[in-house]
Amino acid sequence: YKWLEATSLHWLAGNYKSVKQRTQAKKNYEKALAIAEEIKDPYATQRNLVELAKHNSFVGQKTSALNYLSRVLEASNAPETSLRQKYRN
Repeated sequence: YKWLEATSLHWLAGNYKSVKQRTQAKKNYEKALAIAEEIKDPYATQRNLVELAKHNSFVGQKTSALNYLSRVLEASNAPETSLRQKYRN
């Protein structure tokens, strides 16, 4: 059920973001990312990294945003990444 928790946290973060509660959104994206990495879910990992990159860019933390994007690119090149995920990337 970890996958469901990570997905729920991601959706919750999106809801917080839509009502401009960016700090709470970031916390939920970070929790979702931690779970996604724990269960080794490349899609969930990448989507949370992208959201964190967008958040950091929005608040002016450009270096942090680039670090998140770098992690997305590294994850997309992992040998265990499925063909379906590579196509999405």
